[in-house]
Amino acid sequence: MHGRSHDLAAVTAFIRTHEPGLVLTGVAGVGKTKLAREATRVAVEHDVAVVWVQATASAREIPFGAMAPYLPAVDATLDMLPMLMHAGAALRVLAGGRNLLLVLDDAPLIDNASALLVSQLVAAGDASVLITQRSGAALPEPLAGLRLPRRELGTLDLDATAAVAEELTGRVSASPPASACSISAAATPCSCTSSCCRPTTRARGPRRPTDCDSTSTSQPRRG
Repeated sequence: MHGRSHDLAAVTAFIRTHEPGLVLTGVAGVGKTKLAREATRVAVEHDVAVVWVQATASAREIPFGAMAPYLPAVDATLDMLPMLMHAGAALRVLAGGRNLLLVLDDAPLIDNASALLVSQLVAAGDASVLITQRSGAALPEPLAGLRLPRRELGTLDLDATAAVAEELTGRVSASPPASACSISAAATPCSCTSSCCRPTTRARGPRRPTDCDSTSTSQPRRG
């Protein structure tokens, strides 16, 4: 990754040592999601089961809305504790005995039930979590309470910004303007549809995540 070698090394070390968690923070568009995508590839290379959780405002009010694609149908009449137990068991089965990495993209938008589930799995040592958080956006209390180490991503320098622009456009970029040093590099998420990256439909039962496709296409930019 252009201009992110130290950040990628830190994320790789986090995955190799199976630390409880890490929070990637920074302004919108700085490359948090792209770095998290690279982390999933590193995790898969180390035989770690990866669950990519895309938090959204639309699912924020739905209990387990963010985690729903990986969970069996949950009886809404149950109390929260039994639902958490069923959901946690489903994710442990999904991991298939491997170490489990939960990647929470746009974590400040995650619903409280999913946040509570993640915090319990991490606290119990059943999973590690990699979180992306936009600067100034607060994490839900269950995640904030984990007090995970944080890594702030700064904006890229001129050379790295030009290299990213060249990679995205497929041609050599002209010299960037002087103001480019204050422009965040665009992060282009991978477009794979495997369950380890971006599930789009709710599963009827636990699903086993698969390796990410290494290709990427142009998608709406994320931070």
